[in-house]
Amino acid sequence: MSEKDTGMKSAYELAMERLNASGEESRTLSDEQKAELADIEKKTKAKIAELEIMHKQNLEKAMGDLQALHGLECALHEQLQKVNDQAEVEKDAVRAG
Repeated sequence: MSEKDTGMKSAYELAMERLNASGEESRTLSDEQKAELADIEKKTKAKIAELEIMHKQNLEKAMGDLQALHGLECALHEQLQKVNDQAEVEKDAVRAG
């Protein structure tokens, strides 16, 4: 066995193995789909940047209050997850055609 066979695999490698095992063929995307995906990614990054700016401002207001800081961190995590999940739903819809 080679070193690569015994080492840990990246998320990409695991995803490709699952895709190949499922028997699905990879589809090529049209230029329009690629543009839509890029637009979704751009909007997602902008929303994340907005959330991070607001989070930084809220952190400055809550300095010294550990409970409030923890709550802000949890809220940011939930908001980021929600934004990323929504982006994935939108991307899947574009990929599906």
